[in-house]
Amino acid sequence: MGFFKKLLGLGVAAGAAAAVVKVAEKVKENNPAGFAGADGKTDPKTVVNEVVRAAGEFYHETADAVKEKAPEVVEKVKGFAGGFAAADGGAGEDSPAEDPEA
Repeated sequence: MGFFKKLLGLGVAAGAAAAVVKVAEKVKENNPAGFAGADGKTDPKTVVNEVVRAAGEFYHETADAVKEKAPEVVEKVKGFAGGFAAADGGAGEDSPAEDPEA
């Protein structure tokens, strides 16, 4: 179990890193000139607001992509699970058909 926990942790870390990169790309895309004002100074509020906006855009794009792909993935999982049910004769572990006392 420890191996899978570490593997899941690595997957989550990699996903988070990829998300940060995508948000940074969105911020750069939305502000090609940068954040410096007329006086050459950068307002931290502006930067935070732009990062929040870019994160929201990224979230919505990702959510739309997941919604689009979800039915396909569900069908694949059903097909995969159906293969196990067929190999098991349609009976699960707790099925009375396999219970020697039944």
